[in-house]
Amino acid sequence: MIDRAEPSRLLGDLIRLGFVVEVAGVRCRVEIDEDFQTDWINMPVARAGRVRTWSPLTEGEQVVLACPEGEIAAAKIIAVVNSDSFPPPATDGRTVMLFDDGCEISYDPDAHRLATTLPDGGVVDLVAPGGLNITGPVKITGDLDVTGTVRGAVDVIAAGIRGKGHKHKAVKIGTDQSGDPV
Repeated sequence: MIDRAEPSRLLGDLIRLGFVVEVAGVRCRVEIDEDFQTDWINMPVARAGRVRTWSPLTEGEQVVLACPEGEIAAAKIIAVVNSDSFPPPATDGRTVMLFDDGCEISYDPDAHRLATTLPDGGVVDLVAPGGLNITGPVKITGDLDVTGTVRGAVDVIAAGIRGKGHKHKAVKIGTDQSGDPV
């Protein structure tokens, strides 16, 4: 007689849910049951060829393990799942990366808007030895420091004064009775 529970048990041994309990370098340990942990497992990556990405897992993250032939010693992390401890950063259709310090990078395909928000004191460094090209209107709120030349192909306006066609009146410098310029 065939035990009908056997196929379910075998399938249950192939795919398991667990939580990351320890992270070291590119590996982690996963707790499957309250009293059972895997050995060190390589963390999954989105790409590992000519394009490589790295975003290490965090303790407490929920993962899905594939255990070939039910062997936990051969387990591989095949997916990461949101949980109560780590809910999704957005549920409104945007693609979002949210970091522990509050940095958020998001793209809203409906609004065609890419947004980056850094925490207080955050800095963005762009290094482009060949140059940086921006097409479209640019608005800067805050100071602008430039170490090179500022050029305007059409005009430059500062405090309402146009650079194009702007002329200064010649001022005659005289001298006072002692001969010093005034």
